[in-house]
Amino acid sequence: LSHYSDALAGYSRAIEIRERMHRNNRLLDENNLATVYTKRAVTYHSLSRYKDALVDCARAVEIGERLRSAGKLLDENDLAAAYMTRANAYCLLTCNEDALADYARAVEIRERLHWQGRLYDMNELLYCHLIKAGILAEMGDSVKEVAEYTKGITLCEELPADKLLSV
Repeated sequence: LSHYSDALAGYSRAIEIRERMHRNNRLLDENNLATVYTKRAVTYHSLSRYKDALVDCARAVEIGERLRSAGKLLDENDLAAAYMTRANAYCLLTCNEDALADYARAVEIRERLHWQGRLYDMNELLYCHLIKAGILAEMGDSVKEVAEYTKGITLCEELPADKLLSV
């Protein structure tokens, strides 16, 4: 547990420094700031501090979307990670509609990256489809549930067996 506390302290310090630089117009690149917010959110998530994770993910998404709109986002995988981390937190807080919206955005980004040959890990895309299917099952929407499972099965067929992680 202490390694999470150490990680939180480090990420918090990095955010504090970068936010101060941003306020003073000395931060040249906000991409790293968004990434650090996402990493701290993942740490909060690991500590079951889901509401704190939501706050950090909201900031990471805000920065990432602004950078994307301005054509300055260096890696959309990072933006997708922020959406996915926030979706996971929403899911655990049983905010199903919010979780579905963020998983859908993560899928949209990751599918585009996949077709561009820039997706780091197909398993993350598969994970989004399977979790979305589970939420839809809980909500009683069997048509959309089956559609998500079908997308997941299609991805499984594309992945070599040695690259497929168990989810």
